[in-house]
Amino acid sequence: MNTQLKELDDLVRTLLPRPTPAADGRAEALDRTVAARMQIMDELFDNTEDLE
Repeated sequence: MNTQLKELDDLVRTLLPRPTPAADGRAEALDRTVAARMQIMDELFDNTEDLE
């Protein structure tokens, strides 16, 4: 992973807390968290491409 993507990934992980759901909802909460992180990464990456 290149440096910019690593920095974006670190930023997204900082902005979105780790899920702490009850045991029965753990998978769903993790799926939502991962989906949110991916969406933010996509938007940030698209914005950085526009700057080049």
